[in-house]
Amino acid sequence: MKRIIIIGAASLVVISGIIFAKFKLGQKNDINEPKKMTEKDIRQPTAAGTFYPDDPTELKNKISNLLSNSELIIDNSKIINLLIVPHAGYEYSGTVAAAGFKQIQTSNYDKVILLGASHQSYFEGIAVDENTAWQTPLGQVKIDLVTAQKIADADESFSFNSSAHSQDHSLEVQLPFLQTVLDNFKIVPILLGQTTEENINNLASTIHQNLDDNTLIIISTDLSHYPSYDLANSIDERTINSILAGDPEKFEKKANEQMSQGYPNLDTVACAEKAVKTGMIVAQELASKNLRGSEGSSEVSGWRLIKYANSGDAVGEKSRVVGYSSIIFFLNP
Repeated sequence: MKRIIIIGAASLVVISGIIFAKFKLGQKNDINEPKKMTEKDIRQPTAAGTFYPDDPTELKNKISNLLSNSELIIDNSKIINLLIVPHAGYEYSGTVAAAGFKQIQTSNYDKVILLGASHQSYFEGIAVDENTAWQTPLGQVKIDLVTAQKIADADESFSFNSSAHSQDHSLEVQLPFLQTVLDNFKIVPILLGQTTEENINNLASTIHQNLDDNTLIIISTDLSHYPSYDLANSIDERTINSILAGDPEKFEKKANEQMSQGYPNLDTVACAEKAVKTGMIVAQELASKNLRGSEGSSEVSGWRLIKYANSGDAVGEKSRVVGYSSIIFFLNP
């Protein structure tokens, strides 16, 4: 009798294990199926009404005016893979951001990977948002959950962490611009916390593996924080030139060099420095596979500055400013 009970119990354990394994396998496969959207799965805006207008009509008019006053510099023959844009309030950095978004206004991207640095939360590694969509006054933007899952699985220190995104403005402020210039796209919101070189290299590699001509990488960063107007222009020029050179290690070295100079009131040369470096590593890999431009073209793949300004240009206060730039990385087809 005792032996029968033991065998019966063991059978229950095996059956339970099979059921649990099937359940977990089903959970993993669910990421490839459309997720039913519920209110709790939609990230609500945190910057609307402060960084940008919360009234849809006012917001549309604001962005429309900013774009109409921007110049189209990059022709349609080039494939823009990365766009660096600022994330301050539109009154401060809107003209610079619009100059960057103007360059993709006629493009057809179906996926946008958003990279930034956490401004509100402290965490180790990379935080990928796992909501179903993000809400703005202009509507909802769905998240590409398949790509999000691939990135979250790529490294032990990468994880789904929606709380890190819930109050952070740096990625959110890009969405109304994207909703205006693009149609039918999904996003993958990623914030970098305390990262190692291995984290950055793994993130860049994973992003590169999930790129195609219909994927855009947005790097959300402001430049120098709080030096005087003239000093900001000088510091930001050196930072921008280090990005345009296309070498992520030299960019990081220049950033560290400038921070070591003891410039008055300088808090950072780029608040999302690690996100910039990640994007530059991706671009470096893309450029290595596209060493020559299209036939008859004198311009090869590379970085290009679209617009620079700082908050002193926008509001007139020049004793303490923040720098902004729009920079693109493109490939010749």
